Amino acid sequence: MKIAILVSIMLFALVSNGYTQSAQDFYSAGKSEFKQGNFHKAIYYLTKSIDISPSNADAYADRGAAYAKLGNLTDAIINYNEALEIDPNNENVNFLLGSAYYKQNHFDQAIACFNKSIEIDPNNVEAYGYRGIIYAKQGSLTQAISDLTKSIELNSNKAIVFATRGAIYAKQGQLTQAISDLTKSVSINPHNAEAYYHLGVAYFNQNRFDQAILNLNKSVEINPHNANAYFLMGSAYFKQGDLVDAVSELTKSIKINSHHADVYIARANVYAKQNHLSKAIKDYTKALEIDPHDANVYFLLGTANFKQGHLDRSLAELTKSIELDPHHADAYTARAAVYAKKRKWLKAINDYNKAIDIDPQNAAAYGLCAPLYVKLGNLDQAIQYYSKYLQTNPNDANTYSMLAAVNAKQGNLSSAIADYGKSINLDPHRADVYVARGALYIEQGNMSKAINDYSKAIRIDPNRADVYLARAGAYANKEQYKNALDDLHKAQILGATIDRKLLDEVKNGAKKEQKETLYSVALGGIGGLIIGWLFAWILSKKHVQYKKAMKETGGNVLRSKTNDLFSLKYINIHLGLLVGVGVLFTILLTLGYITKIRMIDTIQFPSVFCGILYIVGLIMVYRHWYNKVAFELVVDKEKKEFSAHIANHQKEIKFSANDIKEVWIHPSEEEFRFFLKNGTWLTWVISGTDLEQNLKDYLKTLGVPVTFNFFK
Repeated sequence: MKIAILVSIMLFALVSNGYTQSAQDFYSAGKSEFKQGNFHKAIYYLTKSIDISPSNADAYADRGAAYAKLGNLTDAIINYNEALEIDPNNENVNFLLGSAYYKQNHFDQAIACFNKSIEIDPNNVEAYGYRGIIYAKQGSLTQAISDLTKSIELNSNKAIVFATRGAIYAKQGQLTQAISDLTKSVSINPHNAEAYYHLGVAYFNQNRFDQAILNLNKSVEINPHNANAYFLMGSAYFKQGDLVDAVSELTKSIKINSHHADVYIARANVYAKQNHLSKAIKDYTKALEIDPHDANVYFLLGTANFKQGHLDRSLAELTKSIELDPHHADAYTARAAVYAKKRKWLKAINDYNKAIDIDPQNAAAYGLCAPLYVKLGNLDQAIQYYSKYLQTNPNDANTYSMLAAVNAKQGNLSSAIADYGKSINLDPHRADVYVARGALYIEQGNMSKAINDYSKAIRIDPNRADVYLARAGAYANKEQYKNALDDLHKAQILGATIDRKLLDEVKNGAKKEQKETLYSVALGGIGGLIIGWLFAWILSKKHVQYKKAMKETGGNVLRSKTNDLFSLKYINIHLGLLVGVGVLFTILLTLGYITKIRMIDTIQFPSVFCGILYIVGLIMVYRHWYNKVAFELVVDKEKKEFSAHIANHQKEIKFSANDIKEVWIHPSEEEFRFFLKNGTWLTWVISGTDLEQNLKDYLKTLGVPVTFNFFK
């Protein structure tokens, strides 16, 4: 009691001494405490100021701001409204009130406040920014883009403004603009998890999965509870084919939010890709527990059960998918496959056709339905459906071969062969297609093409006895029995049972063929030699003029012409043999073709090769011998000069005794070979002892080296 009285006295004394505080003093004290972050004290002093001066709009506004800092938005809003009752055109208070309403998600009231703020100050950067953000949250994206762009144009540097506009651009598919805005946002505020998330979304939609994963990782580093970020990251890994990391990230998403059906579906798709069908089925089932009306999940679940062989379950789930979405073409296609597996062809065809009715471009339905029409004997419809499928998938080699088989059944052999050709062009490594086309060639009577196709099939798969048997039949039809017999033996080695009658027929044909081959060889050999010698004799007669073997010498001139020894020795022997060999192989080739013996297959290359040798040999003999043999040699003893006419007087070589390096004389003393110092040589064949001796004596007087070892 005494203390209370004492305090009262002291206060009275203070007042009496002029220390009374005004409303302005309390307001100033409140502002000071606010700046220092002492919001409770600020509220205390501002309240004191308001008690003294209840018409101070700024005091209400600042007290509202202090309440907002403490998270007491209700009292903040009350104070802002009090301030606006006093000063309704206070731009800043309108903005602060709008911000408070925004934080309470009272968006309509917030927009009204921001509208008023912008009306008072058309350049209010913050008001445009917040209003744009609210429009974005309300889904008014055009208005949102307009306000956010205006805020940026007014030099806003708020990360949230760029982030919000970037997110809208990403949603609208304007990914380049989105990435630009979001990159700007994270450069302003590198701790904005939401901006990194939306940046990851934009990169994901651009199929730039590495960048998407990088930014999504940054997002979850800042906010590890963002289930959507893990979901999108798992989807990015799945797109990259990294199935292990995809499962890991999707599992993290599920741990944070176990009620997100899309994440279970995504993980189930990964499990299905890994062929972990039981896990996939479990996740699809979980997704249906969350959303039991998703027709597509029933379709995926039915497909997974089909792959596991659970046909009845698959049928029920695909039927449920169709009930929920009667326009789900893929569900009809999948159910048709189940019916086909159950051998219910008509139901399967009915479902495929429903899928085609929904989607006339459904190539899979055409391709899968066509074989069922084949089973039912409706070949025209099968051809039509195969053709429809190939319009969309023109590079499917297998479907061309199936279409060819149907055309063959209908007797359209030319079309079938053409389709097999297209299949082979697309995939030249399928032996069965060559075999099938070979059979059609046999049906057309074209044994050569059939043999060619069977041979290609054997090169691809040399262990097919049936192909050796088929080729043996084709060879037999061409009366190439030796080849046929070889193929029958190979087929027998591979385990095939050979018809005894066919084997005997081929053996007899092979024996006959062998005799014909021997006759052909003998006839060709004799004919070749005769024609070769005849040809050589004509050549020698054409180029060698038979005159007197020698002429008498007169005065100082030794003169002689060669006799027919030259033509026999060089033309007949060298050219004749080559001509004979060439003609021999030519005749063998011709006879082989006429008699259809195998020799045509094996002798073609040697005959061409020998023909080339024959031509080369003619050229060599002509150049080496014919152009070097003197038909006439004239010796001028006075001038010590020689003149040799070669190639039937078409060419003349003159040389002196000093030009001679040496002379070789054949032991028969009929042939002289002159070697000149310039490297030239020529041969003179002489007959007549007097001429020989005269020439030898004359060479001795000239001092020319002479050797009788012609083969030195």
